Amino acid sequence: MCTVYKGVAEYSVTIDGVELKEPIEREPNVFGIEHPYIEKVILEARKDKLVLKFHTINAETAEEAYNITKEYAENIFGKIAYVLNLSVGPTSFDGAPISEEVHKKDGTKSVRMMVGAVSATFGVSAVLTVMLGPDKIGKLLNEFQNERPKRGYYCNCYRFALAITDPVARFIMLYGIMLILIRCKQADVDGFIRSIDTSVTERESRAPWKKCVMETIYTSLRNEIGHPPKDKKPEETFSEIGVVVDSLAALVRKAIQDKT
Repeated sequence: MCTVYKGVAEYSVTIDGVELKEPIEREPNVFGIEHPYIEKVILEARKDKLVLKFHTINAETAEEAYNITKEYAENIFGKIAYVLNLSVGPTSFDGAPISEEVHKKDGTKSVRMMVGAVSATFGVSAVLTVMLGPDKIGKLLNEFQNERPKRGYYCNCYRFALAITDPVARFIMLYGIMLILIRCKQADVDGFIRSIDTSVTERESRAPWKKCVMETIYTSLRNEIGHPPKDKKPEETFSEIGVVVDSLAALVRKAIQDKT
């Protein structure tokens, strides 16, 4: 007699307007997953949700299935945000019903369903209005298989930055991601930005110890947040940030692509 445990750990994000002609059902390695307890992964769209399912084996409880799959779910949703350039969340763990199959020596089997009480919600709210056609699905699958260790982390950082509704706070987080990616020096950040955008707007630094040093508009505005100039109202800085925050996001995506 042997006992086999099978289950489906399900996660979802509430999203309006997503279109997916048919579920994406693949082996775990296609999603960048190597785990003996995960047999396959399915990504599908419902009326107002994007749903991710992990078919598990040998996970005996919903809690165990959750602990096995939660990090994979976060990485997948983070990479969806990165590839589609859209915030994705909140992420909800919707449960993992487990079936216990007892296979007897006489060839018969008995099945018992066990429904766990584990639930979790994490992440941020978002709206996704994009058609997931073959080209985007192909880009997603390529990204899922990107095994560089820091890639998933920075995709999730980007995901959460995009979901911040206040443009100034979003700008600050995006610039912070760039700083970490580009060795934590503003001069290096500006050098990277100039290599991508040769016509980027520049200003002379306001810092007394950086006389005659030119900064990109992004570094200049970031420093105005940290060190408000006396001859400029904060509202002016906030307004300028609102104009350039989306272009900074595009530069951060490029940095993630090049540096991870």
